Order: sequence, then structure tokens, then C-alpha cells
Amino acid sequence: MFAVPGWSVSSAALARQVEDRASGKPEPAKAADGKVARSAKKRKRGPAVTGENLAELWEKVIEGKDGKAKRERKRRKKDQDGDDAGGDAAESGEETRNGVTQSIKERFEKRRESKERKREKKRQLQASGEAPPDRPQYRATKAPSPSKAAAEATRRPASGLTPLQASMRQKLTAARFRHINQTLYTTPSAESVELFQQNPEMFDEYHEGFRRQVELWPENPVAGYVEEVKRRGQMRAGKKSGRSDEGGDDDPLPRTDSTCTIADLGCGDASLARSLGPVKKKLGLKMHSFDLQSRDDRLVTATDMAKLPLPSASVDVAIFCLALMGTNWLDFVDEAFRVLRWKGELWIAEIKSRFGRVERTKKAAVEHSVGKKKKQDKKAAKGADEEDDELALATEVDGAPSSSAGGSTELGPFLAVLAAHGFLPPSSSGAGATDTSNKMFVKLRLYKASTPTRGKQVPASSVAERQERAEGETWATRRKRLKFVDGEGEGGEGGGDEGAVLKPCVYKVR
Repeated sequence: MFAVPGWSVSSAALARQVEDRASGKPEPAKAADGKVARSAKKRKRGPAVTGENLAELWEKVIEGKDGKAKRERKRRKKDQDGDDAGGDAAESGEETRNGVTQSIKERFEKRRESKERKREKKRQLQASGEAPPDRPQYRATKAPSPSKAAAEATRRPASGLTPLQASMRQKLTAARFRHINQTLYTTPSAESVELFQQNPEMFDEYHEGFRRQVELWPENPVAGYVEEVKRRGQMRAGKKSGRSDEGGDDDPLPRTDSTCTIADLGCGDASLARSLGPVKKKLGLKMHSFDLQSRDDRLVTATDMAKLPLPSASVDVAIFCLALMGTNWLDFVDEAFRVLRWKGELWIAEIKSRFGRVERTKKAAVEHSVGKKKKQDKKAAKGADEEDDELALATEVDGAPSSSAGGSTELGPFLAVLAAHGFLPPSSSGAGATDTSNKMFVKLRLYKASTPTRGKQVPASSVAERQERAEGETWATRRKRLKFVDGEGEGGEGGGDEGAVLKPCVYKVR
């Protein structure tokens, strides 16, 4: 079109293009003037969209899927609408697939029936008490114990709380536990039962704080009792230890008709029964668990410890593990005497601060009483409270500090009260009856081996003799004879100073 000097090319040198017969390529079309027409650069159109291929084109173009779906549909259509020659083969293949499907269904049904049989067997074992009940903590992996799981849940801050708010929440939980605990110590058991019936959530709040506190203890008395039951339960009946005169821990458990019946009085969340559940049948044990409130009727019976729903002389071992709470705790002891068989054992675990100190003077303040500590500087006191809050929970049980800080625990008055209610140590010297090796707790093991002279279980003949003897007795003579002046009432029931040998826990004002 535009002639450019030096760029003009003669048309004589151009050769005409002809069709290549060997390759089969078509000859380019020529225009009317004999020139080769330019190829059209239009987009190659796809197949027309119809109702039959709409789904296929949508998957291929829009969703980007390959032709697997199309091939699958063609295969299914071929299996269904095959010709006569391939019809028999298709039918045979369909029967084979139906056989495989039926086999899978049969295996599934067998597995389901096997699982149902296992569940039914487990429910029967749980109903008979030979297997522990299901708990939410059970998983395929090893789950933590209930006390640890509950303590972890208590320590874990709620979502959305700042660290300061979480710390304040923990302090409020501890304060709530101390308030409920002090109420249980300073009221009769009948009022405590009524309190929990009217406010069931208080029972959960109390045990939530209790479990959190147990995690901070160096030793849990319940764990020690579990080990003792397992160790002594494996011994043969009639076997005596080398310290039989002292009643050592190596003696077999007391049994009646080859069965040792244990009553856990004040069991809480029934940790003892849960721990002994798997070996109960092997060791020949029968468990009774009682508390003021029950969250599992299969394990725990809600009742007042002063009115146990058990027949007389039906228990071999009665246990009070941190459970002598209430102003009428002597009624608990009398009820334990009633349900225990002769020579049955009474196990008691209590904190040392509830007993006296040997070196304490008459005018000395009670160690855990309100107002014992002297006034301190307000800033120093506030800093000490903030700094030692967790330490206090670790070293205090039920609000009372450990007795390891000087002095020894005075158990004489307490043992004398128990002797008056019919419980004696294994020997006359008292050896083997107490265990004070733990810095926080005292463990006692006594026997129902004497006729009570005080309490509700005093025989009627003893009451008549005492009344006859008191008729010709002067007040001065009676004062010398009685150890507890206010202790002898009608029917020989103890009261007054007799119940004061075990001190309640009263918390300091924080």
C-alpha cells in the first residue's frame, strides 16, 4: 500500500501455494482477486445447550469438574438399558452388588447387636454394684479422676474474664466454701439437711470448693483408706499380724459371712465407693455411702448422720473421714455404735487443729478462733493476705492451720469421750489406735468393745443403777466422780463440755 524505498519486493519471486496431497491439508481459499483470504479468528463455538446436556455443561464449564460424572451416568444407563446381549451380564453384576450390599448390612447389624449386648451387660453390672457408673469424664483416653477434673474446671477462668476477674472469682469461690463449711460446723445436722433441701445448689458449691482444696493438700485421707481396704481385704480370714496385741494395720478386715460391710458416713461425692467399685466383688466388700445430699442415688443415700437407715449390728466398718461436722457430732458416734457389730471398727480422720495442744495454757487463745491474730499494719496485712492466699489454702484445712508448727496433738480427752460411748483402742495402752504421722490429719481406729456409759446407746439397766447411786450422793462427791460436770443428762446422754473436746472451725474475718 505504501511504497517504502528499499523495501519494495517484486511479486515475481512469490510462488503459488498448492494443496499438500500427502498431509491432506486443504488449500487456502482465494479471494475474488486471486489473493489468499485471511483466516477468520472467531472463537470456536461449543455444543448447543439443551435440556439433556444442561447438567453436564454446568458441571464442566461452571463448576470445573471433569467428565467423571458424565461417564458415571453413562455407565449406570448402560447397566440399566443395555442391549439383549449384555443384559444378562448386567443383571448378574447387579445381583453381585446387591449381595455385597446385603453382606455389609449383615455385618453392621451384627456389630450393633454386639454393642447392645455389651451395654446391657454393663447396665446389669452397674445395677448390682459390681461396676462403677458412667461419668461424663470417661473417654477413650485415660481421663483424670473426678476430683482433679473438678478442681481443674474450678481453676480454669471463664471465657471473657480478665486475669484479675478470674482471680477474684476464685477468691469468691473459696469464700463461699468457707461460709458454708462454718455453717455446717456450727449448726445441728437436722438444720444442715433442711438447708441443703431448700438450696440444693449450695451442696454443689461446697463440694466444688472442697475438691479445689483437696488438690492443694499433701495427702488425701480418702486415698489412704482406699489403700488400707485393698491391703487388708486381700488377707485371709483368721490371719493375725505380728502385732496382734496392738491391733496393727496388717490385720484382715472384719467380716460377717465372708463379707465386709463398710459404711462411709459423710461420703461427699462417694470417692471411697467409686475407688473400691472395680475390686468390690473380688475383695468381698459391701458399700453404704451416706451424706446430707445426694447427686447419685445409686451410690449415695441422702440422710441425717444421726438417723441412719440401717438395721442395728449390720456394719463391720464405719468411717468418718472429715465428717464429724455439726454441734451434735456425738449423735453420729452413737449411731455408728448402733449399726456396728460387736468388735466392729470405727475409723476417724480429722484435722489436728480441732484437737488441743499439750503445751497450751488455760488462758491461751484457740489457734483457729476469730480474733486470735494481733492487729497488724493495714498495708502489711493486705499485702500478706494477697501473697499468702494460695499458701493458706495449701496449709489450711477447713480454715484451720496445720499443727506442725510446734507442739503435739492432745487426743486424750477425745479418746476418753469415745470410750464413754463404747469405743476402745486395740490395746489398753492405746497403741495402734492413732496415727499422727501426717502434719495435717489425725487417723484413729477404734473398736466397738465396751458398754456405753454416756449417749443414746446406754442400756436402760445402767441408767437405773446410775440414778440409784446418785440419790444418796452429795454434790461434792458427784463433782469428783464425774469428768464432765454437764455431761450426764437424762438417759446418760452426753452434752455440755463433752462435745467441746472436738472444736468447730471458725474462720477469721477477711
